[in-house]
Amino acid sequence: MSERNVLAACLNSREAMDTVLRFSTPDEFGEQARIVLGHLEEYYETDPGAQFADADIVERSIARTMSTPKHVETFSRILKAISEMDVSAPNVVRDLLEVKRKNAGDQLATVLTGGAEQDKVSRLLEQYQELSQAASLADTQSSSEVLQDVDLEEMFEDTYADGQRIRILPRQLNERLAGGLLRGHHMLVFARPEMGKTAVMINMTAGFLNQGYTVLYCGNEDPTPDMMARFVSRLTNTPTVEVQKDVGAHMEAAREKGYSNLVFAKLTPGSLREVEALASKYQPDVIILDQLRNLKATEESRVNALEHLAQGARTLGQRHDALVISVTQAGDSASDKSVLDLNDVDYSKTGIPAAVDVMLGIGATDDDKRHNRLMFSLCKNKPGNNHDFFQVKIVPHLSKIRGID
Repeated sequence: MSERNVLAACLNSREAMDTVLRFSTPDEFGEQARIVLGHLEEYYETDPGAQFADADIVERSIARTMSTPKHVETFSRILKAISEMDVSAPNVVRDLLEVKRKNAGDQLATVLTGGAEQDKVSRLLEQYQELSQAASLADTQSSSEVLQDVDLEEMFEDTYADGQRIRILPRQLNERLAGGLLRGHHMLVFARPEMGKTAVMINMTAGFLNQGYTVLYCGNEDPTPDMMARFVSRLTNTPTVEVQKDVGAHMEAAREKGYSNLVFAKLTPGSLREVEALASKYQPDVIILDQLRNLKATEESRVNALEHLAQGARTLGQRHDALVISVTQAGDSASDKSVLDLNDVDYSKTGIPAAVDVMLGIGATDDDKRHNRLMFSLCKNKPGNNHDFFQVKIVPHLSKIRGID
């Protein structure tokens, strides 16, 4: 078990920290790991409600106890490294417990064959049983749901009632999604560069804000001032050049349309762990990842990295009871092509499609672009079971998407 993995899990999860403290002793770790764990323990004790630790605060806490700049730099590198690691805390904890259980079992077998005193046998047996129970519990602490004799009428009323569906703009798309998407759904929007992906996402975001939902928009491409101006422009149906002439009045109008419920996070380029922290803090109804492919991942292979990120995004939505919409690129095969399919997603023919409920491809020929037309292709549509494609009109100066009936 890598000490760095354990430290990253403890940084990301109070539950992981509690388990490590319960089943480990300080002498099991190296000196540097012991120091980091000690300061993490202090962090969680100071804030009993914290579910994860702030790496910068922990780093400063350690630095205050160091006597030389060299030591400060060493721990700064350690905290930076573990904060950038995208580990699964439950799996790290389970692996740690399994290693400890095996070691305890080996010790127990040794003392039994060696005729050790009953007290020592009893202690080791108790330790083995406790680790076995904890490991079994860790296996069940996932998002799995076990049901029996389910009342479908009550479940359908809770899940599929009109108020539970989050409507998606434009209307023509929403109709094909059976009236909207649910919390926990993961939608992917993909297109070639300069095809209007951001305009589509701003248009959707305006719809969510108008419905009263809180939106966490994680952007790692466009400059923040440009994005905020486009949000206000879309909400007020006013070109950005006009917004700039009377910012105060347009801001007031945008707030009446839900602008205050927009949480915009500029990531550089960001990671799923950072998004997780933001989701825990702001508790959004909708999380937008623009773009998924830019987020940091530990896998060297681009294919594996995108698959891991897509799966992580889906888990994120389920864990925070939010609709997640991810944005990524289409490959060269989508160039000058209007109707897209699953194979047009860049670097992922199966991994990303398997981790989403809806795939919306955006395509256009050169002639379509000249006339501000886009083709929406529902390459995957589990909620609506409709794999249609249809044309829409883009109004670039308003970041607005309109259906063509």
